[in-house]
Amino acid sequence: MSHETAVWATADAAIQTAIQIEEIGRDFYDAFGAATSDPHMAELCRKLAIDESDHERDFRRIRSKLAAEGGTVLLRDDQLAEARQVAKGAILPNRDEILRMVHEGHVADLLEMAIKMERDSIRFYQAIAANLPDANAVEDVVRQEQEHLRLVSAAKAGK
Repeated sequence: MSHETAVWATADAAIQTAIQIEEIGRDFYDAFGAATSDPHMAELCRKLAIDESDHERDFRRIRSKLAAEGGTVLLRDDQLAEARQVAKGAILPNRDEILRMVHEGHVADLLEMAIKMERDSIRFYQAIAANLPDANAVEDVVRQEQEHLRLVSAAKAGK
């Protein structure tokens, strides 16, 4: 494998990871928003879930651009699904656990998970931005994730 091919494989893997991160974030906020009876928290979660879906589309567009340049290394659907399950299980509780946590009054713990998720996403995206074909788009996602971090931190401070 040439150095250029290795760089493309790394860029493609990074983009696939970013897509997985955004899907997990969307699912987390969807479940959190559906579980809470607080209308302000539900609205915040709805907004964040929509943003995470938008970010996923942004990364898919970047991946398409990379593919047009011959730089993708496709994983099979079962490989992507397995990677997503491992990442999701390691990072966030499942939908039933989120519901239980909300009903037991552990909203601050869920917000802390969201803060960690946003911080980790920001660090990852900042690390990969320079090596992707559309660094500006990734930097836009970073700015939006920083706003998510601010919103979620403010929500936690209000709890």
